[in-house]
Amino acid sequence: MNETRIISARHVVTIASDPIQDGAIAIRNDRIIDVGPPKSLIDKYPNDPILNLSEHILMPALVNAHTHIALTNAANFVSDKEFLDWLLALMPWMRKQSRKDFFKSSLNGLNEMIKSGITAIGDSFFILEPLRAALMNDFRSVFFFEVFGISAFLQSIAILKYKNALKSGLKLQSTKTRLGTSPHAPYTVTPQVLKFASKFSTINKMRISMHISETEHEIEFLHSLKGRFRQQFEPSGKKIPITNLSLLEYIDSFGLVNDRFLAIHGVHLTDNEFALLAKRKGHLVSCPSSNKNLKTGWLDIERPIKAGVNTCIGTDSPASSDGIDLFNELRLALKIDTLSEIKLPARDALSMITINPSRALGFEKEIGTIEVGKSADIIALKPPHGIDNWGGDIENLIMRKSKADDVDLTISSGIVKHSRIDTIPPHQ
Repeated sequence: MNETRIISARHVVTIASDPIQDGAIAIRNDRIIDVGPPKSLIDKYPNDPILNLSEHILMPALVNAHTHIALTNAANFVSDKEFLDWLLALMPWMRKQSRKDFFKSSLNGLNEMIKSGITAIGDSFFILEPLRAALMNDFRSVFFFEVFGISAFLQSIAILKYKNALKSGLKLQSTKTRLGTSPHAPYTVTPQVLKFASKFSTINKMRISMHISETEHEIEFLHSLKGRFRQQFEPSGKKIPITNLSLLEYIDSFGLVNDRFLAIHGVHLTDNEFALLAKRKGHLVSCPSSNKNLKTGWLDIERPIKAGVNTCIGTDSPASSDGIDLFNELRLALKIDTLSEIKLPARDALSMITINPSRALGFEKEIGTIEVGKSADIIALKPPHGIDNWGGDIENLIMRKSKADDVDLTISSGIVKHSRIDTIPPHQ
């Protein structure tokens, strides 16, 4: 059915260009076919239905560049623990979960994403259940199959298992739900696994995600046989020998850092490492509330941006973060309303939860901005309190005041997935 629908709103924030006051979007099937003033669209499509959201703000649906939806049901693990103690507390809970449990948790996570205005994610886990959940819901995602290769007695066996799992995932993927690979972190995978991941991802043109420089302990791990991480993960130093390279230089030595590489967290990366990441056209995903809760440190988001790195914001999992609210994460990253607030143009800031993560995940031609030809992935926000006093600076107002609870409508690929508007039922 080639029916055109027109949605008009108080503001249309495209991210690609200046906001349109009293704007409208025309959608046909799953595509945006026109953007402009309501009258011009109504004149073009006089016989098509019009949805008037005169009190709402339309903007691109959000993109969550890093999360773990399989851990949605582990939200109670957010506690006053440092990273390693938190991880060691979480592992027994994870061992008690079945594949069915993780699948249900993943479905719950996808539901939370949609309610929060998120229609695309970069997700990581060590079994394929989150990928299956995303496929079942036709949810746009890159699922990064995660591997922890340090414990295997024979690395060849660990790599064979990794390879077989990736081959299974490749058979499952769809146009919207794609497979990536994730050697978990420098302290949990061996050089042999990193070599394999680099070769396999290159052959299959897969995106790569890796937790890197989340804590200072990782740097100590790579440069010394001392410290808690060495004692916990690799006390002998035989499988992962020490090196004089920086963390990112070490990963880069395996050919992993390229335009398909997502460095997750990056709290303690140096300016030289950010320069290297930019040179390789890689991407950075910061997860501010997880970093805060696990006491891993705070990333000065200006540093990677100034270095030219495509910088994104993610929520991480509910097991470590404040929840699924990218607006909140963005404000934490920018220290909004504090004496040390980072002064970043509002559109550049909002890009870190829209077009930048779309680019990192390889979806930039489909989503991340409101433009003709792109997928109709759009959200409608309730206007924040005080909108009439902001002099039309709607992007700045969203950056400072909007929250996930303000999302009244989530449209993904032209289909209403979530609605708090009485006249618009979901799945229309």
